[in-house]
Amino acid sequence: GFFNIMFSGNIGKAQDFPSILRAFKLLKERNIENVRLIIIGEGRMKDWLYKEVESLNLSEIIEIHGKYPLNRMNSFYKHADALLVTLSNKKLFSMTIPGKVQSYLAAGIPIIGMINGEAANLLKEARVGKVCDAGDYQKLAEVIASLSKENKSILLRYGENGKKFCNQVFNKNNLINKLNILLLNIRKKNKYK
Repeated sequence: GFFNIMFSGNIGKAQDFPSILRAFKLLKERNIENVRLIIIGEGRMKDWLYKEVESLNLSEIIEIHGKYPLNRMNSFYKHADALLVTLSNKKLFSMTIPGKVQSYLAAGIPIIGMINGEAANLLKEARVGKVCDAGDYQKLAEVIASLSKENKSILLRYGENGKKFCNQVFNKNNLINKLNILLLNIRKKNKYK
């Protein structure tokens, strides 16, 4: 009966867990109790996260699990209704795309992003779910509530969009071909100097 949102990866400052917890606290205060967050990972803030979840009385809607091998993650993703990716609101982070975004796209599960810059642009372009600005926990709560009520066919479309986008943009052969073309062009330029 839950809309399961999964976060996998590093549990650290860069992932802005204070904002994630604020969003889930808002959801609970608004009596949106059909949403659950499952966190799989390790990091410097894991002990802090356990304590905060307890002190905010969010234990019934937030589960924290340890780290699992990368090859096991797909089995976890299959039980998720959405995957969460977040980064703090810092200029440096707006220039990066977290590595987990590729595995999220390939999993074919809708993605929720509380993230800025390149990663936000990629998720919007791929039409794989919903995105809000980094640090905007109120909007994150709205996005989660909205997605949890979404029609299953729309959720499936988001997932399919992710798979397609991943195959087009992150396909190994396509990337190698693009790299070869780039190297050829560099070689040609240097040859004529």
